[in-house]
Formats: sequence, C-alpha cells, structure tokens
Amino acid sequence: MASDPVLPIDEFNVAPFTYKVIEGQPILLDLIVPKTLPPGERPILFRFRGGFLVYGGRDNLQLTPPRILEYALEHNSILVSCDYRLLPESSGLEILEDIEDVRSWVQSSSSEAIRTMTKGKSHADLGRVLLAGESAGQ
Repeated sequence: MASDPVLPIDEFNVAPFTYKVIEGQPILLDLIVPKTLPPGERPILFRFRGGFLVYGGRDNLQLTPPRILEYALEHNSILVSCDYRLLPESSGLEILEDIEDVRSWVQSSSSEAIRTMTKGKSHADLGRVLLAGESAGQ
C-alpha cells in the first residue's frame, strides 16, 4: 500500500482576515504565504475547498490537495482559502455573493495584507490569478 503524501504545510505562514460581516458574524479567509516567497509581485491562487457546499472550513490546510500546495511553492503564489455560507441554511445565491465578496476583498485589500505578512517585501499581482478547487470548489 502506498503511503500518504507528505504535505509541505510547515513551509507556509497563514493569517486569517475578515472579508465581510453578516449579522455581526465575521466571515474569514486565510492568506497562505510560502515562507520562501521572493520579493515583488506574487500571483494569487484561490483555493475553493470541497464539502458539497454543506460542510468544511477554510482553515484545514491538512485537507488541501498536495498538488495545490506544491504549485504554490513552485510558482511562488499566495493561496487564498475562504469560508462561505453553507447549504441548507443559506442559498446558492448567497454563497455566490460570498465568493464575489472574497474577490472584492482580494482586489482591494490583499496587497496591503501581504505586505504586512512579508514585512513589505511582497504584494499581490492581481493580473495573475488562478482558481483551484475540489468537489464543490470546482
């Protein structure tokens, strides 16, 4: 039997940020930044997790497919992993609103957040954005 792949999760710094508030409840995203990130503009890799839109959360890096983490390391990309409202308590349209709000937050606020995380060395290259996901995140 093949062994499970070793996830390079210790090669990243992770910081949570609030991208919206609904009825007083913050909805979060994580910026996941390679520790070896070189200075300058860095591409963004949105990772939308699986869970059939009914369960899961942004903050379980251990469930991220190894290929996504390896891609981020190889291409010096910054991962964005977000929470969003779930079915059946929320509608599909509300989930799509959350996804749009994540995109808006990344557009308006990610560069400053990344500068803070990298001590001013790096920021987002919003002209280079990739989407990845599994299950409901596809």
